[in-house]
Amino acid sequence: MDDASRWTSVRMRASRDGRHVSGAERLVPFADSARTLIELLARAEAAGDGRRAVLNVEDIAAERIASVPSLAVRTVTARDHVAGQRLARATLRGLGVSDVASRTALDLLNAGPRPTGGAMRGAVVMDHLTGGRLEPDPERGVRVSRVDMRSDERARVLAEGPGARYLDALILASKVVALGCVVADLGWSDDPTYLPGYVASTAGGYVRFTPLKPPGSPHGGRVYFVRGDEFEAPQDIEFLERRPTLVSLECPT
Repeated sequence: MDDASRWTSVRMRASRDGRHVSGAERLVPFADSARTLIELLARAEAAGDGRRAVLNVEDIAAERIASVPSLAVRTVTARDHVAGQRLARATLRGLGVSDVASRTALDLLNAGPRPTGGAMRGAVVMDHLTGGRLEPDPERGVRVSRVDMRSDERARVLAEGPGARYLDALILASKVVALGCVVADLGWSDDPTYLPGYVASTAGGYVRFTPLKPPGSPHGGRVYFVRGDEFEAPQDIEFLERRPTLVSLECPT
């Protein structure tokens, strides 16, 4: 594989006392891989003393990389998280998610979606009508990976948007809703200090609600609402977790 057709997936996860404290990933041309490793190491360092950082580096052939469009973004400002969650439920209802499914999803994220409680490394996959969970491993969930945006487009979004966390969430959500069976994606961070969240869909774009969680809450996560009769677990999870994907501002819709 020559360098021109060679890309690199770089993934970082930092933990302290077994608890996730920081994570990031990039999909970059091979020529940018060393610089990207240094950037992610610096991000792990920022997680503070006592943390353990793991970096994974994987060669990616350019012809394997899919391209999906970045979602259009709209921000909704709410009085508080109660109002934000009410507006998020209304948005989900407009997309065809049932009230029982949206209520179940919000209850999970408010309390911690793992069956044993607390944050889950991946996302919940939920039938958009029944609210039933469909991910094979409810303790782990489905973790979207190997996805990024080209560096020049990242810079454009960062220059116009509210920060790196927002950009990372937008990139992940854009890949998720590109999967045909996904009706909507609901999520917010488990960081107690970061309160915005979102509802994303191909029909409505990326709707950012601020706030969507109460101050100081350590709970968060993501729920992917899918058409249960269309969700094919092996291949759909393979796409989300392993298919290299670039989210593009210029990709035709």
